[in-house]
Amino acid sequence: QRPEYLLVGEVRGREAYTLFQAMTTGHITFSTLHADSVEAVVKRLTKPPIDIPLMLLDSIDIVALVSMVKVGDIRARRCTKVIEVTGIDFDNEILKTNEVFRSTTGGFQFSGESKVFLKTMEKLNMSEEDLSAEFARRVRIMNWLCKSKVNDFHTLSRLLFDYSIRPDEVEKGLLQGEIP
Repeated sequence: QRPEYLLVGEVRGREAYTLFQAMTTGHITFSTLHADSVEAVVKRLTKPPIDIPLMLLDSIDIVALVSMVKVGDIRARRCTKVIEVTGIDFDNEILKTNEVFRSTTGGFQFSGESKVFLKTMEKLNMSEEDLSAEFARRVRIMNWLCKSKVNDFHTLSRLLFDYSIRPDEVEKGLLQGEIP
């Protein structure tokens, strides 16, 4: 079926190996795992019952850490950090990382350095200004989706597909209140 994106719910066992095989062959993958730090991610993935070889963890680009936080009077799950994986320290069996975003009271604070952004600019032959503009556009769209409480699978997948073909039109439509 030649999928462009592979989404796997929580990985708990040997299904993670298939996910990592897909990653190493160039598929874009998303998954969840219960861990409170990058170090805990490594331990969960490399020990039984999952048993992924440490070398395959170099296929991970981003780890988003999610925590329960208080939002107003309620407790909610929120992304608190976005961390890039920049390599592996085999001697210490840890991932080399770069914290890109950290949650703050007013949103997210960018660290000012991203290896993934640099790889993306190189791969897509984009300038820093072009990448910044595209990132800003995606932030606007995500904010609109959150405010509009759009979260069903079919609407989101149609939006992502349409955006990949005609991003300017999709953004314009969303900002005018039209959902594709």
